[in-house]
This record gives sequence, structure tokens and C-alpha cells, in this order.
Amino acid sequence: MLFLDLDNFKRINDTLGHDCGDRVLKTVADRLVKSVRQGDGLARVEEADPPPFVARLGGDEFTILLADLRTAQDVATIAQRLLDMIAEPLLIDTQEIFITASIGITIYHWTMRILRPC
Repeated sequence: MLFLDLDNFKRINDTLGHDCGDRVLKTVADRLVKSVRQGDGLARVEEADPPPFVARLGGDEFTILLADLRTAQDVATIAQRLLDMIAEPLLIDTQEIFITASIGITIYHWTMRILRPC
């Protein structure tokens, strides 16, 4: 699971206004949705090929659940790709905005074992 927080987002709201801040959040969310793989998401969907799903927890915080990863390095590679994508300049009206983000990562590995009677 990735927990993503936009750095110094309050400054955008304070200097450019909440409308601009809302548009930045929407643009970041759109970028995240386009960047995650088809099978990643937070919702359990009963479709064979569910669409990607990114959750905004509130304010400037997002979470993404990654599935079917082989190594911790795979997670780090995806996280870096997301950080690089967010760091690309945004153009809101005529204002070019530069933002960065921080990502927290937690990894849980679950293995099902079948127990046989003795």
C-alpha cells in the first residue's frame, strides 16, 4: 500500500486560492489513475478486469493498493514513477505550478497454506 501526501499543499491554497487547489488535486488524481496498473486499487470489484481506483483520503492525501508485486524493489520503482509524474509541472489557467509529494510504503505478504490431517 502506498500513502501519498502532497508536500506544502497548504501554500497553494493560501497563495492561489481554494479553487486552484481543488484543480491541482483533480489533476494529481487524474495522473495517479493513469499511472496505476489495471489490477491495482482499493476497492474490491467483481469484474474480471476492474478499472484502476485511487482513493483520496482527504485534503491532499491519496492511497493506492498494489497487487501482484514480486519484490520490494518493484514497489520502490512504482513509487518513484509516481513521484516523478507528480513533479511534472501543472498548468492551471496561465499559472505553472510545481509540486512534490512524499510516499509512505507498507508491504504485507500473505501466503495461504493448506493443512492436511495427520
